[in-house]
Order: sequence, then C-alpha cells, then structure tokens
Amino acid sequence: RTAFTHFTAGETFEGARAVAAKLEKCGIQCIVDHNSEEKEEPEYWDLNLGNKLELIERASREIPSVAGFPLKLTALTSPALLETMTAAIQERDVEGATIEDIDPLPALSEAERELVEASLERLGRLCSKARELGKRVYLDAEQSHRQPAIHYFARRLISEHNPGQAVVYDTFQMYL
Repeated sequence: RTAFTHFTAGETFEGARAVAAKLEKCGIQCIVDHNSEEKEEPEYWDLNLGNKLELIERASREIPSVAGFPLKLTALTSPALLETMTAAIQERDVEGATIEDIDPLPALSEAERELVEASLERLGRLCSKARELGKRVYLDAEQSHRQPAIHYFARRLISEHNPGQAVVYDTFQMYL
C-alpha cells in the first residue's frame, strides 16, 4: 500500500504502465519517475542519469500517455552545491534585482564552477533525450534553501533546450 494513492501508480514499471493505461482511457496523461536523490557522490549522479535515460526511453515506448518526467536536481547534482549557489545568489541580492538577474558563478570556487558545468552536461543529456522523444522534463521544486539555485539551472536549461518547443519546465510547489 502506498502513502499517497492519488499520486502513485505502483512500485514497479509494470504497475505504473497498467495504471497509466486505465488513465489514458479517461484522457489523462501521466508523468513517470523512480525517485532517487540526496547523494554527494558523482558516480551516483552518473548512475542516476543512466537509469533516468533508460526510464525515459522505455516509458516513451511502452506508455503512450506519458507526458513527461519529473526530476529532482539532487538526483544528478550535489545538494551542497545547490545550497552554496543559493547562498551566493542571496548574498548578491540587491535592491530591485530579481533572482533571474543574479549569476552565482562569480562567487563560486573553480571546483564548484566545474561541478556546475558537469551538472549542466548531465542535465542537458537528459533534456536532449526528452526533446528527441517529444517529452517534457519538469524540474521538481525542492527545499526552499535550494530553490534559487534550482531556478538558475532551470534558466540555463530552458534557454538551451526550449527554442521552438517547450521541453524543460521549472516548477513551484505550493501546499495548503
């Protein structure tokens, strides 16, 4: 039994595919993901990328109603990096500036900037695959102390992968 039956379709791909087929009969599209996040090891991010690319390909083939795929950035990049970037954005915040105006890269170390670029490469591969298959990627909102950095990544990915067709979406979570 799952905690949120209205959000989950099962614990296996086959279970999700069966639920998606029922929903498709009602004209409902779905998003599919296997959640993985919150590690600080680059080999884990690479493993997650491979798993997510495989999921995108399989779901696109086997679940006609799949609209896209949610993605927590912490599955493919460092949670600590997101927090460092958010702090840099908040420190550089000036009167009248929006988050979109603030570039955190100048405040990062060379190693952190290299990590940002490696993260963008991983994320870009996933977005390119989604575009190739006509699917969307929803960058899932995370903890508020990481959100400004997530929006930075979203802007970079949107500018690269959305010309002519929206593939990458930045999201906001609001709970009542």
